[in-house]
Amino acid sequence: KRKAGEEGGQKAPLKRHAEYGEAVKTLNQQFAQWVRSTVDSTPTKSLEPGIRDYGKHMARIKSEFSDVLLSAPGEAEDDLAAGTCMVLGQGDMGQLGLGDDVSEVGRPTILRPPGGLRATMVACGGMHTILLCEGGALFSWGVND
Repeated sequence: KRKAGEEGGQKAPLKRHAEYGEAVKTLNQQFAQWVRSTVDSTPTKSLEPGIRDYGKHMARIKSEFSDVLLSAPGEAEDDLAAGTCMVLGQGDMGQLGLGDDVSEVGRPTILRPPGGLRATMVACGGMHTILLCEGGALFSWGVND
């Protein structure tokens, strides 16, 4: 009888889950570093090309680890549902929507609108975030002038 963690038991799937996690962590760290560098050097430059590139790399990782993702849905990663909004960066004016005590977030963090509504559109500025949700609910955080 095999113990959990032995080859042929749970070791292979657990090892693949760990490898998947490391691949995603590395990609996220590289992306965050690129965002910081880009914003620091050219704050008016659109981040859209990098976001598209991130999506391509994430799709490659998901494809490479499809055996892990399909064998245990939600265990390796809870895929973000459509309508999920994520924020990161400076929040010193409350613009992240994460509470007045959050002055900075270095990693993308889910912004949960009141009532669990799904986001349909978002607009961000240096000191505000505006979120339009299904049903027309509108939320804003940060400076409103």
